[in-house]
Amino acid sequence: MVAQFVFNSLASVGVMDRTIIQPGQRGQRAFMGWTCRVLVQKIEMLQSSSGLELSEGEHIVTIGDGDTEVLRSLDQVLPLMNCGEVARVVLKGRGGDLLACELSLLEITQLEEFLGLDDEQRLRRALRHKERAAALFKESRFVDAFHRFAHAAKDLMCTETILLDGEVSEVQPTLSKLFSNMAECQMRLLHHEEAQDLAQRALALEPKDVKALYRAASASWGLGDTDKANGFLDRLFDIEPKNAAALNLRAKVGEKVAEYEKNYEAMMKRVFALY
Repeated sequence: MVAQFVFNSLASVGVMDRTIIQPGQRGQRAFMGWTCRVLVQKIEMLQSSSGLELSEGEHIVTIGDGDTEVLRSLDQVLPLMNCGEVARVVLKGRGGDLLACELSLLEITQLEEFLGLDDEQRLRRALRHKERAAALFKESRFVDAFHRFAHAAKDLMCTETILLDGEVSEVQPTLSKLFSNMAECQMRLLHHEEAQDLAQRALALEPKDVKALYRAASASWGLGDTDKANGFLDRLFDIEPKNAAALNLRAKVGEKVAEYEKNYEAMMKRVFALY
């Protein structure tokens, strides 16, 4: 279920329409982690956005490394094209069509074995995605950071432990932190329901992760669920009784609960005053 959630997160953006103008060499296609040399021509902007970082001319694209909505959509179309193919494509995002262009796949370079990465290579790639996600987060690019964190999580799904530089590394704590970071990205986007779900996925792996507990409480608070928020805060205070951020959130939740109780009491007095 967790793996399916991550795969769905990555597949839910970057859709496209493609019309072949000139077919390429059948069977010569690129896969995740491979590099493509492409020629972009006849761009038609369909939506204005600061993230549309694609210009006409030749580009080197590594599939899976797209850090904007347009480049993530490009990541989806390139594996469908044969080397030498020319096609008219419409790149799409969550908000609809982003741009149309004529795309030529000129050359493919195989940098990684398709479905053949060993555990150490998979971990290194996951760490690279995680580091890039952290940099994007610092730039307040929360959507782009979310997708990089999700790529890192996807790379960790298939193994329990992996060997890196001669030392055994436990995947579970790292995977939990990735879910927690994805939750924070969703919180910054005010997507409280998604944030709550991700934080709870993190806690399913690491029940005493303080950041995940705080993010679960914050998301619950954002959804107006004071009972759940207090429940997560109770668990957090069992670990860190003086956590400043959690104490501040507890005060806000307490004020809201007091307001609910006051309003309920006033309503009941009005109800019984009718008899």
